[in-house]
Amino acid sequence: MRELVYTAVHKLGSRDNDVQEKFRAIELAICRKYGVAVADVYGQTDLDTNDVNKKNDYTFDSLGANGLPGNNGSGTHPNLKAIEEFYVPVVTEALKDPASHIPEVEVPPTVDKTVLETKLNEAKAEAAKVDVYTENSIAKLNKVIQDAEACKTGRSDQSSGEASKTNPGCD
Repeated sequence: MRELVYTAVHKLGSRDNDVQEKFRAIELAICRKYGVAVADVYGQTDLDTNDVNKKNDYTFDSLGANGLPGNNGSGTHPNLKAIEEFYVPVVTEALKDPASHIPEVEVPPTVDKTVLETKLNEAKAEAAKVDVYTENSIAKLNKVIQDAEACKTGRSDQSSGEASKTNPGCD
């Protein structure tokens, strides 16, 4: 375990949700890999500034006349109220016991490959029709079948990388 705690910030209404989810997956994977504890404001609180009321109550964009953060922000910068209500409790817990805040090893979801199996069988039946299709068409179809089989079994043609090009989700 490292001698630090990474703070995963709240859900930012000022940023694209899909991009945030992708960055979150990367940051948690990095923390998991290097044994870094995470104070997970993003995942452990309901501070989501996509909600206009929360955006207005808990964020700021400039300092008030008193020199302190105000409210009615764009959804990015947490104000003192947000820090007190959401950040301090989560960060405090992570600092008390960093070892219990290292992200768990992610278990990949189980995927139902029934539809893929059905389509592969259909494609194989078509590829057997040498009297219907040209040799070039059958060769291309057989290559797609090979790539799909590689994807189905979790391996790819390392030399060509074709499975990845044909189906980026196969990575």
